[in-house]
Amino acid sequence: MPVYLAGGRIVPARANEKEAREQLGAALGNAQSIAAETLGHVDYKDYGVAFADWLGKTGDVKEAGTVLNSLYEVLSQRKVLQSALEDLKVRRDIYRSMRTEGKTTA
Repeated sequence: MPVYLAGGRIVPARANEKEAREQLGAALGNAQSIAAETLGHVDYKDYGVAFADWLGKTGDVKEAGTVLNSLYEVLSQRKVLQSALEDLKVRRDIYRSMRTEGKTTA
């Protein structure tokens, strides 16, 4: 029997920023090489950049830069395209400059 016929429904829930930070940080940070292999280089980079941008928007520009630096290191070891690495360097450097200028949001 389909769930909707049994009275099932989707209930929206508020985002839990602390949990999102922990889950994404663990998935993208702790086992970086495994994450890159499992997701593929493109998706790994995309998820990591999205996570870093979210961190920057929440005011954690230091951690955003750290995430981007980790992505750069992992992907450079995996010999991805230079253009992808350059994109990460540019983004990382933007967050680094924001940190030194005292800005807290992207």
